[in-house]
Amino acid sequence: QEFSTREKPSHKPPINGYTVGLTLLACIGGLLFGYDTGIMSGIQLFFGKAEGMRPMSTLWVEVIVSVTPGVAAFGALVAGKASDKFGRRVIIIFASFTFLVGSIICGVAPSKWFILGGRATLGVAIGFASMIIPVYISEAAPLHLRGALVTCYQLMITTGFILANAVAAGFAYVDPVNLGWRLMFGFAAVPSILQLIGFMFLKDTPRYLYSKGRTDEAEAVLTKVYGGDDEWVQYDLSVIEEATRQEMEIQKSQGSSPTILRVFRTPHVRKALFIGCSMQMFQQFVGINSILYYASEIIKGAGIKDDIMNLWISCGIAAVQSVGTFAPMKLIEKWGRRPTLLTSMAAMVVALAAMGTAFMVIN
Repeated sequence: QEFSTREKPSHKPPINGYTVGLTLLACIGGLLFGYDTGIMSGIQLFFGKAEGMRPMSTLWVEVIVSVTPGVAAFGALVAGKASDKFGRRVIIIFASFTFLVGSIICGVAPSKWFILGGRATLGVAIGFASMIIPVYISEAAPLHLRGALVTCYQLMITTGFILANAVAAGFAYVDPVNLGWRLMFGFAAVPSILQLIGFMFLKDTPRYLYSKGRTDEAEAVLTKVYGGDDEWVQYDLSVIEEATRQEMEIQKSQGSSPTILRVFRTPHVRKALFIGCSMQMFQQFVGINSILYYASEIIKGAGIKDDIMNLWISCGIAAVQSVGTFAPMKLIEKWGRRPTLLTSMAAMVVALAAMGTAFMVIN
């Protein structure tokens, strides 16, 4: 919700190169999120046979796969406080560098212990990026585009899964046991470097700069964002001023109690938080991440023994997920949120039942 002491301009501001650039660079973080979590589906077909990796037990594979999202959860917990102290831009640069280091460690790893360390490093990067990049986009993009541009980040995560499977299939042609799987890990260094260099030339968000008393810098960034349209610059600046004032009033009235306690003391906010968190929790319980992480093993269990064919089928599964992310954006406008959600739940029940039945028949 926007609150401002100024009247909202009636015209739309121009979209300029700065806005496009910051969005593309920020969305690389989503791409890396999807890529680095999805690439293990292809790599696990090959790396256990490599010199220095044997014997690779099922437990080891599970630990290497799961350490990344596990560490990411802890990274996300500290990312918010860190970005408030050091700035959104600095934290994204740190995440980009950590993505780069993690991919290099995994790519050159002489043993499975090094892969485990590299995957944990990638978990730190994913935790920080997934927490801060949507905040950066929502605070730095033009007001009328913020919702759409944050959605672009979510779409890039699913695109990352597609890219991971396509890259895995491509490098599977290049001595996959000794070299190919290393190239699969190392490929993530390319977008990491692009994001790292790109953010060196971007500024922090106007809201963060304003919160630190750097009003002139905040206005200068808004001037870039709105292509010099002073009417929109002043309006957005007034929105930031009003939001900051309201936050200070809330903090003053609520005292020094932690935010989470204030949330639980406010009935309507507590209810919204419970519903939102429950939906996310049940989404994870469905097991979609396990299906994506172990897609190659699931497909092999279904009777597809050719590894390269396996990876291209995995790419198709990731592509369907991407369509499933994009389609509801249009359906919500036509059907509404609740019917769309219930339809999705029904489809998940049917899909899981069909998959379980298929494996019962196969086995």
